[in-house]
Amino acid sequence: MLVELTIDQAMEMWNSIKASIQEVLPGKWKTEEHIGLLLVQAVQSGILVPWVIFETGNIIAVLTTTIQEDKITGIRNLLIYSVKSRKDKSFSDVDWDSALSTLKNYARGKGCNNIVAYTTVPYIASQVEKFGWQKELFIFTEV
Repeated sequence: MLVELTIDQAMEMWNSIKASIQEVLPGKWKTEEHIGLLLVQAVQSGILVPWVIFETGNIIAVLTTTIQEDKITGIRNLLIYSVKSRKDKSFSDVDWDSALSTLKNYARGKGCNNIVAYTTVPYIASQVEKFGWQKELFIFTEV
């Protein structure tokens, strides 16, 4: 079951969850020390909300969310900022359905219109599509 951590719980577990958040960031951001500081500040301020899945008292997955609001329209979206699970742990359709339902309820409660996620991991994309989520966007980047 996906469980939202309070700020205090997240800070108590920070050493256990920080790497799971930072490791999935793109490019050099996964190793930049100052990014770790920005992440902890975002959690402490409530901007970044950590979630975990426990199994027999151990963390087996860490997910973070943040609410993004369009400054023009005021539309609020829940962004799944990061997802990381133990490599030795696979999740059943029931696990996925439960986690996605939890996020949907949370998003509705926060007045969000959509849940948004970006991924380069085909397995994650296929799992959420299996539950009716739509792939609607192509992202192009240039530096």
